This record gives sequence, C-alpha cells and structure tokens, in this order.
Amino acid sequence: MSIGNDVILEKIKRIIESKVPGAQVKEIADNGYLDISVVVQGVSPRNQYLMVARSIYEADVQGKHYDAKIKCFESHDHWVKSKVQEIITEAIKPVVAACGRFNTDVEVLLSGSHLEIVVTNWGIREGAVSNSIHKRINGVVDGIKKLSNVSYVSVRTSNGHPHFPQHLVYGDDDICDDFTVNPNWPSKTGNPSGKGRGNNPPGRGR
Repeated sequence: MSIGNDVILEKIKRIIESKVPGAQVKEIADNGYLDISVVVQGVSPRNQYLMVARSIYEADVQGKHYDAKIKCFESHDHWVKSKVQEIITEAIKPVVAACGRFNTDVEVLLSGSHLEIVVTNWGIREGAVSNSIHKRINGVVDGIKKLSNVSYVSVRTSNGHPHFPQHLVYGDDDICDDFTVNPNWPSKTGNPSGKGRGNNPPGRGR
C-alpha cells in the first residue's frame, strides 16, 4: 500500500520513537511500502524488530496498516557503516561489472574522525581498475563525510592478496595519493630475497 504523504510518514516516525524506548528513526520513506531504518539501543536484535513492527501496527494511522521493510541497528555508528556500504556499492557498480563475475566485498571501518573503506574484488588486478573505483568513490565522498561527520575518508582497493593494496585519503583540505605497492611481498623490505630463491621463504637446512 502506497503511503504518499510526508505528514503521515512524519507521524509514523514520531509514533515509533515514542513507543520504542531509545529508538531513533534515521530514514523513513514511501517505496510502495514503509522503508524504515531505525537505531534501537539496549535491545536484542530480535526484540528491536518486533517492537518497531508492533508500534507501526498499533499506530493504525488513518485506519490503515502498512507493509514495512524494517532495518534495525544497535548504534548510530552501525547505521552509518551500513549506509556508507550501500552508497559505495551503488557507486562502483559500473566498474565492478567490468571486473567479471567475482564477488565484491565492501567493508567500512569507523574510528573517531576517520572512516576507512575497503573494496575487495578478485577482478582488481590492474591499477586502471583500482583508479576507476577511486574515481567513482571520489564522486560520493563529500556526501559520505557529511553523513558520517568525519574529517577523513580513506579508501583501499585490493584483489584479495596483501601484495596489491592501493590507498587514497580524502581529508578536509586536499586529496593525498598514497599508493604503496610491494611487488616482492612477502619480503618486508620490498626487495627480492637472496640466494636465488626469489621471494620464497628459506628452505629447511638453509
């Protein structure tokens, strides 16, 4: 059932926040159903959902019951990380599609004024692909900083192997490229290992 009324959405938001202790509705939208993101602290995940769903049902706004998709989060930071993950996943879709049929993992880490985004896909084997991902993320980074209220957003791309990291840091005043690639991993110095063994560890008896 379509709601189609911002006043009703606001009323439902107020009802949820008044009936569910500690609830804070972060997003509520009419997508042909109620699409709700809500932070509920100090309540088990199962009870979070049940309490929010019950408050919507009991609200009975204008004598109607609405279908709803409810996403509950245990904290503001948890919601921020989920929202940023959603934004990044959407932003890099065109690039990821060109990487082939590989799973893409977007991890978001939040610590104080710093938010880190890690994008991993086996198809990221060339710098050009990584640069394209950084370019797509650069287009949404201002919105991410505003949403998460952080000063710095760093981005790291990887093909799943620790020898191919690429980093970008988006600060308040500038964009700093910090590409650190060690082609001779696992050598910690970045130099090839000795005695003709390439980068392999020493054999027994050596």
